[in-house]
Amino acid sequence: MFKRIKNIEYRIGFLRATNILSSVQLPACLACQPAQSRQPLKYGAGGGLSMHGANYRDGTGQPFTRKEYIKGKPQIKIAKFQGGKRGTYQYCVQLRVNENVQIRHMAIESTRLAANKTLEKTTGESGYYSRLRIYPHNLLRENKMIAAAGADRLQEGMRRAWGKATSLGARVKRGQCIMELYVNGDDHREAAKKALKGACVKLPATPTIQVMDWNKPSP
Repeated sequence: MFKRIKNIEYRIGFLRATNILSSVQLPACLACQPAQSRQPLKYGAGGGLSMHGANYRDGTGQPFTRKEYIKGKPQIKIAKFQGGKRGTYQYCVQLRVNENVQIRHMAIESTRLAANKTLEKTTGESGYYSRLRIYPHNLLRENKMIAAAGADRLQEGMRRAWGKATSLGARVKRGQCIMELYVNGDDHREAAKKALKGACVKLPATPTIQVMDWNKPSP
C-alpha cells in the first residue's frame, strides 16, 4: 500500500513539474504523511542528477582524451602541481597507490592541499618542496537526466549512453607515485609522513607511504 501511495505522489509531482497539471490536490492519505518523505530529490548543477565519485573509480574502457574535439570542455581544478621551495633535501617521501584506480581532479587537488597545509605547520612555507606526479588527462562523461521531482522513477535513460564531458580524471596503475614531499631532518620526515597519511583519505584507493634517501637537489 505504501509503495502504491509513493508512486501516485511521484507521478503527480512529475505532472506538476512539466506543467501538464497546474493544480492537483493530494489525497488525504498523502497529506497526512511526514514532510520528509515527500521532499523532491536533490539534483546537481546543470539540471541533472549528480553522479557520485565512486562511479568513476574503475578506469575501464578506452580513455577519452581528445579535448580539441570537445566544445565547453571542463576546466582542471588543480591550482598548481608544485609547492614549497626548490633546493637540496635529505629525504623524499612518496605517496603510492596499491591498486589500479581512476582519480578525479577534485580528489587530487584535495590531497595536495591537505598535505601541504599540514606540513607547512611544521616546516614553514620554504622548508619543504612538494610535487604532483600525475595529471588528469582523461575526460569523464555523464548522461544528464531531466530535473523534475521524482523523475528518476519515470526516466531510466538509455543504456551505455555517451553523455557530455563533466569532469577530468587520471588513470593510475598499481604502485604508481601520486605525490612526493622533499624535506630535511628526521622531525620533518615524520611530519611529511603524517601529512601524507592524513591526506590519503581523499583518494579512492588504499595508499602506501615510502621514504627514500635523496641527498641531492629536488627535481
